[in-house]
Amino acid sequence: MGARTSFGNYYGCVLLVHGEAFDCRLILDGQTLQLGRSYELPVALLNPDLVLPMLKQDTAIALWKEKTIAEGKVMKLLTPV
Repeated sequence: MGARTSFGNYYGCVLLVHGEAFDCRLILDGQTLQLGRSYELPVALLNPDLVLPMLKQDTAIALWKEKTIAEGKVMKLLTPV
């Protein structure tokens, strides 16, 4: 088994989209993540009005925390309840 990292209920970092940076929170709900694995996680956007118009399915994204910590793509967009 690989190294495990747990962040609690959420993990705050920067979401990079088309070269622009936005604050976000990955919603983990106590889930333990393994380094080097792929995950599909919900993301809470701190300024959704700014970033949502830039997002659609398959949009390339990166997560930044002093350096790029993950790269991926938008799987689906959820409408807030």
